[in-house]
Amino acid sequence: RILTDILRLFHHQIPLGQLKKLKGLRPPVWQLDVGAFRVWYRWEPPHLWILGVLRKPEQGGRLRSLR
Repeated sequence: RILTDILRLFHHQIPLGQLKKLKGLRPPVWQLDVGAFRVWYRWEPPHLWILGVLRKPEQGGRLRSLR
């Protein structure tokens, strides 16, 4: 399901309720919720950079490392 949602994201077919812009990061980093996982990415057209995919309970330290 993660790959399917990433492909949907690339084609702009993800509902906005699943997306969240993370604060305090430049350039902007976005978060996509996919079941029990979170995908962090940066959109720089035409490129979609996947920065990380982690289970929700394991995200704390990794999110800090993006700052």
